[in-house]
Amino acid sequence: MTFRHKSSSMTQYSAGLVRRKTDEQKAVVDGLFEALAKCSLAGSGITRDTYGPGEDCAHRVIAKHALDLGLEVRVDAAANTYVTLPGKHRDRPKVIIGSHLDSVPNGGNFDGAAGVVAGLTSLAVLSSLGFEPECDVTIMGVRAEESVWFQVSYIGSRSALGSLPANAMQMRRIDTKRTLESHIRDSGGDPDAIVDGKIELDPAQVRAFLELHIEQAPSLVEAGVPVAVGAGIPGNFRYASARVLGRYDHVGT
Repeated sequence: MTFRHKSSSMTQYSAGLVRRKTDEQKAVVDGLFEALAKCSLAGSGITRDTYGPGEDCAHRVIAKHALDLGLEVRVDAAANTYVTLPGKHRDRPKVIIGSHLDSVPNGGNFDGAAGVVAGLTSLAVLSSLGFEPECDVTIMGVRAEESVWFQVSYIGSRSALGSLPANAMQMRRIDTKRTLESHIRDSGGDPDAIVDGKIELDPAQVRAFLELHIEQAPSLVEAGVPVAVGAGIPGNFRYASARVLGRYDHVGT
């Protein structure tokens, strides 16, 4: 990628120029989603297994694309991937854009991955304009968001915040029966550092976290609205047993 003269003000760029630069990324975006789909395990839909070949492949795809763009890439103890466009003041709290790259079994290609690809595309456009942000802008590819694999939720993000319970490491993956500790190690992570509570993300050093995500209910489709901002985020609460009346559908419904 060719970088233009750096500027820290977006006001000099017309909306038309930014739109054109964004449109130029469409073929690249299509290629990224095709590559991510190929990371899926065999079977219907998309299966990018947490701390397994599917998720590992997805993180490699994102890291390679980021390096091709000339961006900084690093991986933490939980094997989360961070891609950064350096800012003018690197000591300031950063802006993070991200989502997860794993999936439920037989899920969809855009669930989670859309947020990471959107973030990378934003950095590609900013770089092509020669824009230098005031602070670092980082894309985070989060590991192990889906709880179906280890019966533990938000493993990657909780590890980065130093809040993953130590006993989570002995949870076994539902299909392989191997421990989370073993899977993290095989994916290039450092489970010992996670157990020690190593903090990769200090909330005081995060100015904002933005996540673009697919809709998980039919509301937007029914309203004919292409995009919206979520007004709230439900927590994670589990019942030991429950009876569901109706049809099986996504949790977001």
